[in-house]
Amino acid sequence: MFFSKQLFIKLDACFYIFWEKKVLNGREIKLIDPTMKRFKFQYFVKPSGRLHLSGVVEEMINYYNLRNEIYLHLNYVSENMFLYRIFSLEGMELDYVGGT
Repeated sequence: MFFSKQLFIKLDACFYIFWEKKVLNGREIKLIDPTMKRFKFQYFVKPSGRLHLSGVVEEMINYYNLRNEIYLHLNYVSENMFLYRIFSLEGMELDYVGGT
């Protein structure tokens, strides 16, 4: 999953193969990082594969002090809940306490 400073997350095509029937569109989704920080938001997946969000991208950018584009690695846990890890484009994982 590619995450930029714009107000969307671009999903890989495999997202639909594995999670399309498990993730309910238009409902709240929960993202949880390795330190158990949680972000909750409403979302809608468009046919283009863009995940349209309501404010969570800006909240995550500010919380982690993100200055560059990143990759967001998701692990499906249960209905509309994902564990996630954040990586730079070079493959370095974020220091979740200190930001990038």
